[in-house]
Amino acid sequence: MNPTRIWDLPTRLFHWALAACVIALVITAKVGGDAMNWHFRLGYAVFALLIFRLLWGFVGGHWSRFASFFPRRGGCRAIWAAAPRRPIPRGTTRWGRCRCWRC
Repeated sequence: MNPTRIWDLPTRLFHWALAACVIALVITAKVGGDAMNWHFRLGYAVFALLIFRLLWGFVGGHWSRFASFFPRRGGCRAIWAAAPRRPIPRGTTRWGRCRCWRC
């Protein structure tokens, strides 16, 4: 059985870089002093990462686009009612889309 990769490399790198930046931001905030210069740089890096992800959400691969996050026709109630009978799809699931947008 071959694993299927849903998320593309830029999306994976974005998430890992964002996690690393947030951890480093917490550490540099607690250290204070001269580490605040790095704290500000990391803040700019987070801002740049968010801008990148916003752009990638419109021009990236199929699974990275924001259009795949929206619930399909029928709304969340129909999705929840039919969930036990349907197979689990790849990518963002129907449940995940409904939780993101709280239909």
